Amino acid sequence: MNQTLSKIRKLLVTGLLICLLTASTFYFSSKALAQGLPPGEYEETTEFPTTNEFGYGYSPYAGGREYPQQVLWGDTHLHTVYSFDAGAAGTLLTPEFSYRFARGEVVTTDAGEDVRLSRPLDFLVVTDHTDQLGYFPQFKDGDPPTEEECGDDYDRVLGWYNAVNSGDPELAADASGEIISAFAQADIPLCMIQNEDEFELAWKDETQWAEDFNDPGVFTAVIGYEWTSLASGNNLHRNVIYRDDKETADEVLPRTTQNGTNPELLWDWMQNYQNQTGGQVLAIPHNGNLSNGLMFADEMFADERDPNGAPLTADYAQRRQLWEPLYEVIQVKGAGETHPYLSPDDAFASFEVAGWDNGNLDLTYPEDESMYEHEYARAGLKNGLKFEESLGANPFKFGLVGSTDSHMALPAVEENSFMGKFPIYTPNPERAVHLAKKSSFNKTRLMNAIPDEIEEKIDQKFPDLTFKKIGDKLQSKGFTKEDIPEPIQEKLIPEVTRFGWQYGSAGYVGVWSQENTRASIFDAMKKREVYASSGPRMVVRLFGSWDFTDEDLARNPGDVGYAKGVRWVAI
Repeated sequence: MNQTLSKIRKLLVTGLLICLLTASTFYFSSKALAQGLPPGEYEETTEFPTTNEFGYGYSPYAGGREYPQQVLWGDTHLHTVYSFDAGAAGTLLTPEFSYRFARGEVVTTDAGEDVRLSRPLDFLVVTDHTDQLGYFPQFKDGDPPTEEECGDDYDRVLGWYNAVNSGDPELAADASGEIISAFAQADIPLCMIQNEDEFELAWKDETQWAEDFNDPGVFTAVIGYEWTSLASGNNLHRNVIYRDDKETADEVLPRTTQNGTNPELLWDWMQNYQNQTGGQVLAIPHNGNLSNGLMFADEMFADERDPNGAPLTADYAQRRQLWEPLYEVIQVKGAGETHPYLSPDDAFASFEVAGWDNGNLDLTYPEDESMYEHEYARAGLKNGLKFEESLGANPFKFGLVGSTDSHMALPAVEENSFMGKFPIYTPNPERAVHLAKKSSFNKTRLMNAIPDEIEEKIDQKFPDLTFKKIGDKLQSKGFTKEDIPEPIQEKLIPEVTRFGWQYGSAGYVGVWSQENTRASIFDAMKKREVYASSGPRMVVRLFGSWDFTDEDLARNPGDVGYAKGVRWVAI
């Protein structure tokens, strides 16, 4: 036992030292690389003394290595005017400006301010929502909706149309929030869903911009989209990342949630895409902290195929590990690594948690502490090991990435250039105290959980309302708390809010990639050679091994790390 503990200590200490040595080595080596090398082929030499059996002599970068020697920084989660909620909130920038900004150009925001990154990114994935993809420019610039088109939804749609065209950021932000809530509750008016031809044109716009700005070896524009599963307001979003070019990506239209919100339906689409095109895709879930215990649940997704949610199976675990090798652990809607309730002795567990642990995405359902274990990445990784033991497969085996989820079309995270999530949060004296969201827990309970006698009373008082829409219209129709029997009043929940200051400044992902190309970045992601950052671009690489020795603490830790150890990727 003592010998085993001694080995474990040596493993941890040596692994940490190699991790730290990697950072210092990269600093010096990257300065040399920055000077550039003339074209030509370089043969490995053995004439110089080596520091260990895996070394390459005095000039180690002259020899060929099969493992990555550079970290590329990027954002795998960004929205533009082609995302309806971003456009409705006032964002007018297209993916063109996202790519220009990411590669270091000056871009003018929708507020008229010139902005630029202090240091360009190496790659960017624009992931606009596929539901209503590209519809907003048509909605804003087109003719007002008509009653003939929208029927009973006419007043709502016209109100949103007027708000987004008002020029008032406050009204636009409110309209965007209402649209998100309507989408979350499967209540988007049919007249706002574009036809397939319009959807295809919007998708081809997206892939064309990516193709135009893709510059292999210099800047990589990766094709992607967000699949926005939001069943009853519970966040199960996934960003889909392509290895492929425009021609391949255009062969099969992206998946939307119009025909179902079960993540397994997305996996079916991914398999079909690969079968039809020969291309490759992967998915990155995000914001389990807003899933109300569903992101890392210990049972299957409940839908019409299985209303009760069966226990997880080995097949499910294998499919999830295949399609979802990564998890987005930090972005503008908070950090999702752990929670103070789960990690009471971790001084950093409360980092960017405030405001994102009190309910689901649209605050229609409250959250309680029993859900946290199934929402945060650290607990998910631990529970995945338990499933591996019981099922023979681990559904929650993932590397971690950070990204922005900016809906400003600008992947900016630095404090002195943080543009906020929506235009209402561009730098101004009031952005910290702006009310971003107010709960409708009690309305939701009235919609979904009130007893029959209350439903009957509502029907009698408001015969013109469908039960689905009661929650949105109770207050405007004069239904008050006094109309609810006292036993139900006692179960109502205090209101909670989210404010502008609770949005985080998001993060980036570091990718250990051999080349700055779509293929190389994708392959590194698939192998989980990535790590998440809340913004700082630190260089980190960590290895573990039972066989490291003191002599292995050399200036080329990658050599010995890959030869004698394994990468620790879930960091």
